Amino acid sequence: MQATVATWLSTPTWFASYAHWNDHAELLSSPEAAVSLAEFALLDPEAAAKHQALHEEILTEGAPAAYRPLILGEQLSDWTALTTWDESEQYLRAHPDLVELDPPDSVPGALLHVVRTHDIPTAYALVRDRTALQQYIDNALTTGDAEALRHAVSIEDEVYDDQLSARAHHQAALLLADTPDEADPESLAPLLANASPDTRNRLISEIATLSAAHAPQHAAHWVRIIQALASTG
Repeated sequence: MQATVATWLSTPTWFASYAHWNDHAELLSSPEAAVSLAEFALLDPEAAAKHQALHEEILTEGAPAAYRPLILGEQLSDWTALTTWDESEQYLRAHPDLVELDPPDSVPGALLHVVRTHDIPTAYALVRDRTALQQYIDNALTTGDAEALRHAVSIEDEVYDDQLSARAHHQAALLLADTPDEADPESLAPLLANASPDTRNRLISEIATLSAAHAPQHAAHWVRIIQALASTG
């Protein structure tokens, strides 16, 4: 008993922990296992406490339900640590349940959103091809899709280092989402110096068109964004 519980406590991953549980489910779900866990808690309170909580959840909800968020979190960490888009795409194809996750604003979160709303090829086209991303943004602007635009911002910023476009589109997404109090058009000012005239003109045109079609109740905020982009300092 002690050896089985000790091995369960020391498995290197949640996936390995789940496999060990399945191999010894009857033994690990016994009252004796709970006693062993309590004894291990005297030696390593932090590690044992996590497994005691997991043990209780398994007995209540079942092992698949208890382990699912742990394994998905582990897979998310492994996926986001990959260093090439090819590796990233292959891993996501091999672990499609990751699409259920919604991590905070980031490139991984953007990819998962696009996979949910489109598919994997479309998602990875956005991080490989700036033109594809612009087409995606254009569609979001046309339809007034705040969620799509918000996720595109992460890719503009983190993949293509286009900070002005990302910040301007972030401001637009906030207005489309009817959260004007979070908008800060003046935050665009420090980014103008490093932006080309073409980029500024494109953004002014995009915002002007967007403001005419969507969220007219925020007219003053749209004007502030355009004025900030047009400012010469």
